[in-house]
This record gives sequence, structure tokens and C-alpha cells, in this order.
Amino acid sequence: MSFSNTEVIFVGGGSLLLKDYIGVEYSAAVIPQNPQLANVLSFLTILEAKYHGQS
Repeated sequence: MSFSNTEVIFVGGGSLLLKDYIGVEYSAAVIPQNPQLANVLSFLTILEAKYHGQS
């Protein structure tokens, strides 16, 4: 197994504020169109996995 990635995905509102700096430091950086929503959806996926879809 390898942890060497070809791209890094930045999510959350901070990625919008730091977009220019992130691009300089991480040339393969990916910032989604709506990074806040991407952050929320990732937490939702984790919670669904943890609770096996129970609400």
C-alpha cells in the first residue's frame, strides 16, 4: 500500500480563503466548486458509515 497521492482535495471555507496560497504550495491541489458542501457531505458519509444508516 502506498500513501503517495497525485492530488490533494481541500474542502471547507478556509480553502476558498487560501486558494491562491494552496495553489502555490500544492500544484496538484483540487478545490471543489463548493468546498463547504463537500466538507458537510464528507462528514455525512462518515456518520452514515458509523451508524449504519440509522437515524
